[in-house]
Amino acid sequence: MRAEQITRQYYDAEAFRYDRTHGAGQYGAQYGIRTYYRPFWRKYIRKSDGILEIGCGTGVFTSELRKLCRSITAVELSPKMAAEARRRNVGVDIRIGSAHRLPFPAQRFDAVACINSFSYIVDQQQALREIARVLKPNGVLLIIDMNFRCPAYWIMYLTRHRRLKHFFHRLIQSNPEQLQALLQGNGFRVLHCAGGNFVPHGVGTLRARSFFIPLDRALGSHSFTQKFGMRIFCASQRPHTAQKSAQSNVYSFKYPPKGQ
Repeated sequence: MRAEQITRQYYDAEAFRYDRTHGAGQYGAQYGIRTYYRPFWRKYIRKSDGILEIGCGTGVFTSELRKLCRSITAVELSPKMAAEARRRNVGVDIRIGSAHRLPFPAQRFDAVACINSFSYIVDQQQALREIARVLKPNGVLLIIDMNFRCPAYWIMYLTRHRRLKHFFHRLIQSNPEQLQALLQGNGFRVLHCAGGNFVPHGVGTLRARSFFIPLDRALGSHSFTQKFGMRIFCASQRPHTAQKSAQSNVYSFKYPPKGQ
């Protein structure tokens, strides 16, 4: 798949500087994790859970997730990003693979997490079928993703992120309503889907504390302005039953009647 190959090549080239250029070690990223990511994960992740992270990048969020669950496994498309993730998360099973063909048996995981990676998946319909396959009954899919309703992303794209031109046609569709419709259209039960966080990952302490955090506290407290936050926080539940055709590897997913 040509688009997936471009994605792999892009992240292979970015791996050595990714944490620096994308702010994984900056104060803004730590604020986002502390204020938004962890509270969101804790609502849906149990200590006894086994989790799969899709698109783990350099493993920053893998390190956070492994504190909340029994075990974590990760998949990353880029071999060089996966190498960085392994250095950061010694002992974690981090595999090179595609969201379109997850290398795991059916009903393996209690939860699947996609953190700032779902927008980059080329065939999201196929990825959701694979996610539903590897989730246990009543398992949850937790997506944190870019919200391109936020004006900051348009400014970043036009001024600094021209390297994203190969992905922009997919990223431009990333907003809470589109994501919720996609999940529901593929049989997932959406539990929560909203925007939030007005603090960019890449800002340092001074800019974060003097401007972005006060902005986040002002805008993040209103349901209307939340829609324009930099991130989407979406939790959904796997379709209740999976029935596999005897003639193929295709799964169909159904909910029980209401009230059951």
